[in-house]
Amino acid sequence: MENVNLSEIKKQINNNNKIVKFVSKHDDHTNAGDLSNSGLSIIEPKILDLMDKEIFNFENYLYPKMLERKMKLMAYVTNEFMADMGTLERLRKCEEHLLSRQRNHN
Repeated sequence: MENVNLSEIKKQINNNNKIVKFVSKHDDHTNAGDLSNSGLSIIEPKILDLMDKEIFNFENYLYPKMLERKMKLMAYVTNEFMADMGTLERLRKCEEHLLSRQRNHN
């Protein structure tokens, strides 16, 4: 991993890739490193018991609850391309980026 402050990452992820501290995109990111929360969440059925609200999000509600209860929350560390595609505009930008990379490799 290039240009990564490993000491800051280790404050969030241990040597076994278990998340020990979760920094939300709404939190202060001073010295937080360049980790990102994106992609697919695979959850065990017991996690459904933590979902005691009808409307919530994983980042600000479920992940903190899991950490408080010392439940396993794992990270996948990669240098692969990651992008937020949560809106049509961001999806289009991501598509443009991927298409330009494809053209540059051909």
